[in-house]
This record gives sequence, C-alpha cells and structure tokens, in this order.
Amino acid sequence: MKRDNLILFGAAGVALYLVNRAGGVSATAQKIVNGAKEILSGGKARFANGWRYFDDGTTIDPFGNYYKNGALIWKAPTVKKKTSGDEGAEVEPIFTPGTYDV
Repeated sequence: MKRDNLILFGAAGVALYLVNRAGGVSATAQKIVNGAKEILSGGKARFANGWRYFDDGTTIDPFGNYYKNGALIWKAPTVKKKTSGDEGAEVEPIFTPGTYDV
C-alpha cells in the first residue's frame, strides 16, 4: 500500500473510535440538535426579570451578556455616541447595564 492510503485508513480509524466513544452517530447528533434547554417559570413562560436560564448552566442577562456557571463568558458590545459635536470629544455609552443579584 502507498503511504497516503495508510494515513487515510489511520485517520478513518481514529474518527470511528471517537464516534464510538461518544455513543454513536445518532447520540452525538441528538446532543447537537437538542442543545441546552431553557428553564421556564412555573407558567411555561420566561422569567419576568428578563434573565434567561438554561439547564447546562448558561444564563443570559437582560442586556445580552452570557454567563456560564456564574462566570461572564461573553459581553454584549456597547454602542458609543459622541457627547458633543467636536471631533476629539469624549464618547460615552448610550446604554449602561445595571448590576443585578442572581
């Protein structure tokens, strides 16, 4: 056999091992399709405080910031505006999120 064929068969073997270890193709695909499920309040609606909670530990605050197990993992970008018409003027955020206790 040629060396290229051996590399190809080796890579295929590694891929099959990883799929088998993950529980099969259908189990892996099902995890990807389902993803995290949102936790809803008792009335099958989102919580009134604006926060969204998911069963994998992810939380989204009302301003779009993502938290994973309480740690900030992604911060929504803030839009800036000029405070005056001057070219070298300072900029301030249009909307500054408040702090919330979770």
